[in-house]
Amino acid sequence: MSPESERLVRESWARLAPPKRDELVAAFYSRLFEANPELSRLFAHVNMVEQRKKFATMMNEIVRVIDAPELLVSEIASSGRRHVTYGVHDRDYEDVGAALLWAFAYVLGDEFTPEIQSAWRDAYALLSAVMRRAAARQSGELPVSTS
Repeated sequence: MSPESERLVRESWARLAPPKRDELVAAFYSRLFEANPELSRLFAHVNMVEQRKKFATMMNEIVRVIDAPELLVSEIASSGRRHVTYGVHDRDYEDVGAALLWAFAYVLGDEFTPEIQSAWRDAYALLSAVMRRAAARQSGELPVSTS
């Protein structure tokens, strides 16, 4: 990601004070489950209030380390490996990305400029690529690198 994209991600996330962050996360899950009802089944026995808090915490951490690839990749790869055990499939990442961008647009409205949208699209592309690769290794679809 470019430094400009990193800045836009940070600034747009900072605009979402906790009530708006809660709204964003709730909108994200609502849109995600509407687009992919199969994913809602993965959360059937999950306390969604707690899940939304965890998601917001994860997003805070991602934004905090967005310019520190060594930390970002390590944390996100770990998340990708965990998501395999939850039943998430590679194909689900597209729906997650679309729901996330939709939620930002919904909550930020006119403040979700094309530049901010592009920055979040870049951020999600990076995050999902790392998670997908880690998940593929976890599930045995990719060999584990020895280098």
